[in-house]
Amino acid sequence: MEKVQAPELDKQTCLRMGLLLLLGSVLYFCTNLQRVAIPGSIFNELQKDLSLTAAQVTSFGAVFMYIYAVSQLFVGLLTDSIGGIRVLLTGAILFSIGSILFPLAPNLTLLYISRGFVGFGASMFYVSLVQIAAQAFPKQFTVLMGWFLLTGCLGGITANTPLVFCVQQIGWIKTMLLVGVITAVAGILVILTGFFLPKSKMQKIRFNFNTFPEVLKNRNNLLLYTILGLCFGIYYVIHTAVGKKFLEDFCRMESAKAAAILSGMGIMSGAASFLCVYINRMLKGRCKPFFQMAAVMTTLGALLISIFTFFEIRSVIIVWLFWILSFVSNIAPINLTVLRDLNKQEYLGTAVSCGNAFAYIMVAVLGSASGFFMDLFPPNVINGVPVYGRMSYFSLFLFLFILSLPAFFCAFRLPETGLKKQEK
Repeated sequence: MEKVQAPELDKQTCLRMGLLLLLGSVLYFCTNLQRVAIPGSIFNELQKDLSLTAAQVTSFGAVFMYIYAVSQLFVGLLTDSIGGIRVLLTGAILFSIGSILFPLAPNLTLLYISRGFVGFGASMFYVSLVQIAAQAFPKQFTVLMGWFLLTGCLGGITANTPLVFCVQQIGWIKTMLLVGVITAVAGILVILTGFFLPKSKMQKIRFNFNTFPEVLKNRNNLLLYTILGLCFGIYYVIHTAVGKKFLEDFCRMESAKAAAILSGMGIMSGAASFLCVYINRMLKGRCKPFFQMAAVMTTLGALLISIFTFFEIRSVIIVWLFWILSFVSNIAPINLTVLRDLNKQEYLGTAVSCGNAFAYIMVAVLGSASGFFMDLFPPNVINGVPVYGRMSYFSLFLFLFILSLPAFFCAFRLPETGLKKQEK
């Protein structure tokens, strides 16, 4: 990614760049809101009003994740080629169209298409905003990225209790249309602001696929991808797809209380992204314990919940397991540190993009699989809402437990890169 020195930008341009980053962070907030809200926060409403199966509802999240994940492999090269501003403007257009179209779509096909637009547009925000921040504010880059990631976490938190309250007052269609309008307004302002900013000179950069084999033949990369993909995938499918529905159906919680618990998951994940850096320093740079803890708690959590569901034990321990899983699975700074240590500098971008792509592909796969396992046993329909029984959730969490086992074994085979730094 070609860097442009900040002194070359006049004061007025820097102010416009700052405004563009602020508006872009609003879109990133909306991205995380969309990612968590659909289907997780409005699962029952979608299933009841549209007469859908659980698999069809979870597919809304899967479509988003598949497109988002695959796009990660190419967006970085695209920003290097045409510049972060152009990519951000393109993403704003696609994301706004999808956000408005979803609550207005008259049939299932258009609903899926709208989620595709949302996923493709959302995939362009992170890398493009990183490039713009590095270009305009290199000295404040780290601080800006910290606030940027925090904004994303706030979007996930808003997608639970505040959004569910809004749905209860005016319905899911008007709520998501309101979200779409806010997104479109932010998108229009991004386009108006970015249109008049100086664009980076377009580079003739070709898509070079030769780096992918170099990254994928690294055994330690594959170990790390397995841990990240499975642990993050299991946590995220609970947070964004089935967690609220599970708390309502099995734990017999009211919608507002279940949403509050999911908001707690968002708070825990946001806290983990900041605290893991300081915990890493306390551990003198050791990184392996983070992955071991994530794998152990994911495996143990899925096993305990499957046991609880089979024996119909509705314990508060389930809530604590959700929160602990949120904390141990969100260690992005540690992931990046280990990938940097495991790979040559020229392969780092590809290594990171492969890790992101694999993690979100796993989220998509698990989202689809969750609906399949829930539909294995027919639900009881109460007041027009399908309520799934213990066997549906037992089969789901037993599947998640079995899937977590490879991550458990890989976590103890991953090398400790932090010790090499201490030796130097």
